[in-house]
Amino acid sequence: MPKKKPFRSIVNQILIYPILIYIVIVFIVGFASVASFLSMQKQRIDETIQATQIAMNQIENLTNQIDNQYINLWGDNSTHLYMKNYSKDTPREKYLKQLAEVYDWLEELVASHSEIAGAFSYYGNLDMLIFRGGSGSNMVAMKDYLNQEIHKEDIHYNTWELVEVAGQKYLYTIKKNGEYKGGVWIPLSKLDIYLNMIEIKYAEWAYIADAHGNSNLEEVQGIQGDRLNIEGKSYHNYTVGNPNGIHMGILVSQRSMLLNMPWANWMILLLAVLSICTVPICIGWLRKRIARPVRDINETLRRIGEGDLEAYMPEHNNKYENEFDLLMSQFNEAMERMHSAEYSLYETNLKEQKTKLMYVSQQIRPHFILNALNIIYTYEEHEFPLVKKLVLYLTQYFRYIVNLNQDYVELNKELRHIQNYLNIQKERYDDRFDFFVENEPEVEAVLVPPLIIQTFVENCIKYGMRNEGKTYIYVLASKEQDRLRLMIADTGNGFAQEKLEQLEHFVKTGEGEERIGVGIRNAVERLDILYHGKAEVRLRNALSGGAVVDVYLPIQKNNEGIV
Repeated sequence: MPKKKPFRSIVNQILIYPILIYIVIVFIVGFASVASFLSMQKQRIDETIQATQIAMNQIENLTNQIDNQYINLWGDNSTHLYMKNYSKDTPREKYLKQLAEVYDWLEELVASHSEIAGAFSYYGNLDMLIFRGGSGSNMVAMKDYLNQEIHKEDIHYNTWELVEVAGQKYLYTIKKNGEYKGGVWIPLSKLDIYLNMIEIKYAEWAYIADAHGNSNLEEVQGIQGDRLNIEGKSYHNYTVGNPNGIHMGILVSQRSMLLNMPWANWMILLLAVLSICTVPICIGWLRKRIARPVRDINETLRRIGEGDLEAYMPEHNNKYENEFDLLMSQFNEAMERMHSAEYSLYETNLKEQKTKLMYVSQQIRPHFILNALNIIYTYEEHEFPLVKKLVLYLTQYFRYIVNLNQDYVELNKELRHIQNYLNIQKERYDDRFDFFVENEPEVEAVLVPPLIIQTFVENCIKYGMRNEGKTYIYVLASKEQDRLRLMIADTGNGFAQEKLEQLEHFVKTGEGEERIGVGIRNAVERLDILYHGKAEVRLRNALSGGAVVDVYLPIQKNNEGIV
């Protein structure tokens, strides 16, 4: 016999191929999650920068208006022209009128902008400093500060700077025209309205600063560059400036970006990491639960092929039996009964029947998951509550499907599953249909085959929905003559006469299955196998329109036998 190559062994392929596919999918999902997060992060930061630009434009409009008012004063105001021509020796009574007009102009300037706390004019030819606006100690402190500034030689004229005076921060400007100097000061607290225009989601700070990097934030001074280190943390600095020397910005740390990452991205990344960590566990599980039983089956069949009819499958005492355990146990039973001719025919029929039951049951699986996921994909960001609701429905749906490990479930659980299934479908079809699921209390604990009702409900949605108007779907459960009656009905199009005749013929004779749908055919065959011919399915059209399916089942509760 030629030596087999290890990789061509089906056992090794069972271990290797799923793990490789599993790892590739995990990396793809992880990469997609990171790419989605980075894209969303860039979009959020761009939106925040746009809001910062809008706020900066408002401040720029304010400063430009103030600049224009001073330009108008210098160019058009005769009072200003007179005042520039006087000297210290000019008697005060000669320019009292012009002085009053300067006071009025300054007061008008302060009153015209709610942000301005005060304004001043200084005539060097008269060595006269005139203030208007402000009050109390802050006014005095600011007056002393500006009185010192205007006499310095290294003044930065026609720009805006930030300074802290008497414990309060101000934005001020000094402008010059010949011997004339003038300006205004604005408390930074008055500019909070513009900072509040920025939606700070990823940013830890939003600030206003001057050209020297002085800002309104105590923690952050001397802001320069695109990256800053503050108290051991690294921040990205995004700034928006204007020609007057003022700029606004936001500081964003990688930590704040991660903390604001959507929970869905966190879950995907966490699942990806956990999935990678579980690869060794999966390999061990596959080796124990699949590879070893396959090798045992192969070895036993080899021995039988060599003529050892006493060979038996090794049985593993697992806490929970799986298909391999069941297969090995049944194989050993078959081998024992094979030695006795009186049980051979019975064993053959039983095995065929169980095989058919498993085949039919495996075919009953939902086919609408992609539609539900597509609905989630189409939702907008503001529809996040609808996304949560649909994800909850899908979670409940999957939990029910995954936990199906028996031939019967209690009716109340099956009906809850149907309600959840219809809720999912209702999200897909909007208001095109509505449904009612009701049962009599005395039949709640009756055992029924899982997913048997869903098959008929799927047909109602697939074939019964009207093109116009709303369709109603009814699922009713009651006790009738010592049997459980399940009625699935709709107010839709009903069965076509030819189709109804084909269905009735199949239900009565089991023939003509190629002319009917897979769902109803599987449901009828499954009921026949599970209830040994005691179940009954009736199909008809209601007099008022719509299809009606009546399923009559023997009543069975808990571990009781079929009545």
